[in-house]
Amino acid sequence: MAQTRMADNGLDNNFPGGPPMLKIDGAAVRRIREQKGLTQLYVATVVQVTTDTISRWENRRYPSIKKENAEKLAEALEVDLATLLEQEEPSAPAAVPAFPGPPTPPAPEASPPAVPRRASQGRRLLPGLAMLLLLAVALSLLFRFYLSASRESLPTFTATRILPVHVPPGQEFPVLLKVSAQPAAANALIIRESLPPGCRFTLASPAITGTPSQDGQIKWVSRLEGKERIFAYLLTSPTGGALGGTLAFRGQMVAGSRGEATAAVTGAEELAIGPYHWADSNGDNHIDDEEILAVYERFGDVKEFAALRDEVDHLWTGGGYRWEANSHTYRVHAR
Repeated sequence: MAQTRMADNGLDNNFPGGPPMLKIDGAAVRRIREQKGLTQLYVATVVQVTTDTISRWENRRYPSIKKENAEKLAEALEVDLATLLEQEEPSAPAAVPAFPGPPTPPAPEASPPAVPRRASQGRRLLPGLAMLLLLAVALSLLFRFYLSASRESLPTFTATRILPVHVPPGQEFPVLLKVSAQPAAANALIIRESLPPGCRFTLASPAITGTPSQDGQIKWVSRLEGKERIFAYLLTSPTGGALGGTLAFRGQMVAGSRGEATAAVTGAEELAIGPYHWADSNGDNHIDDEEILAVYERFGDVKEFAALRDEVDHLWTGGGYRWEANSHTYRVHAR
């Protein structure tokens, strides 16, 4: 019975038509990653494998990997693929049997050692030192040019936050982050959002990396493929929030293999605590056509927000609503 091999199982693929495999030098992978200050989590995100797989590659538990993954690994470490390949040791030359030859002639008498001419030798060394100095200057200028060109070629990344105008105490509301790159790019990125005190995190799309920290911070380690990607999450406002108060947000985005692009999240930074549904942007106690279209334009493709859209649909089909502070509910008027 034919056996099916798992992807990146560390074995050479000998089946006809199977993916090409390459032997990589795990020690070189670890050394280059650590020299560049990259984490296994970042490399795993770029290559689109798990951190356990990266660890197995570095410890030679998977000495052979698919060529496609080897190329992604070289891209993540910013080196040529050949740098990561295992170098085979050259075989020792075969010994040549000894045969008797003609007698060795007597060595000529040694001439007396010549007296060194230091001044002449110094003059001969000067051109070599000058060439080394010029080479060092040229390499320094080339390195600076490379760094400048790398910065100029990096796309411009932005992250913009979109918030509702208001939300009642103890009610769920959405937050949207729009990440963009000009021109289009394929880069790993990290997004951090610091939540307002008292707010409770519900869920996110895509899911956040890990769990919310004790200081109320959520984060994503993800990728941007193309010009734009949307990150959205749901919060519940503080139950004891006072009407007229505000909820403040702040965040940061890091993009590029070594964090070359770091910027604060721009856009809306706070929303008010008020007696209006978050979708009722003009605060007239009625969800009109324009307001419900805005909800579907921003969150219509987020399947995790289905219950949120159902609530807005219910208010839109009614004849208006009123916020009940005692029960923390919306009372919908009949048409």
